[in-house]
Amino acid sequence: MDKVYFFIDGSNFYKGIKKQGLKSWEATHIDLKSFCTALINPKIHKLIRIYYYDAPLKQNWDVKRSRSQQQFFQRLRSQENVELKLGRLEGKYPDIKEKGIDVQLSIDLIRFAYNNSYDIGIIISADGDYTPTIQLAKDMGKNIYNAYFPGSASYHIKNIVDKFIPINKDLVINSQLK
Repeated sequence: MDKVYFFIDGSNFYKGIKKQGLKSWEATHIDLKSFCTALINPKIHKLIRIYYYDAPLKQNWDVKRSRSQQQFFQRLRSQENVELKLGRLEGKYPDIKEKGIDVQLSIDLIRFAYNNSYDIGIIISADGDYTPTIQLAKDMGKNIYNAYFPGSASYHIKNIVDKFIPINKDLVINSQLK
């Protein structure tokens, strides 16, 4: 069986879900193991790990959103095979920029490829900045897939990955925590 790791750019994924017309609640109540398992073939793939990268809001910027985000992070931490990795936000609210997420995800994709931890790495993001990292992991002999919403997927990522897996809003809805 091929060992599979997922690398999810959290804010990019959240924006993709919202762009599909889904509500914030639906974006933050996903059973990631169920969701990711639906994207692979469990007969030939073994889901090993899901890494979810995001940056916490500062509470003094928006108390309600910060509290909601912390509850979402707690739901992620309680899910089997999921590891939450946090970056940071910089700037003055509301003009803030995410920092460290792309670097963390890229380092993990390469580190785990180098350690032979996975056979297939699946990136859930539409950020074309990942293309050099994807190419390096492929050069190391790994299969790299991209899963995203077809209308919002990155042209550059789609052209470099070994396989593109379309995500639709029904999958998000059907993967809600029970």
